[in-house]
Amino acid sequence: MRILRAAEYRSMPWKNGGGMTTEIAVSPAGAALDDFDWRVSMAFVESGGPFSE
Repeated sequence: MRILRAAEYRSMPWKNGGGMTTEIAVSPAGAALDDFDWRVSMAFVESGGPFSE
């Protein structure tokens, strides 16, 4: 078991500038956005708009 602390989460802005994603856990650890097996994250929507690709 591992305790996940908010201070260790990684936050990044969306490509379209409409919000932020905070990554809580990812496998494998340290994986890039285009190379993970699974990811748990939460989103903060700052403004509405089209989905970014």
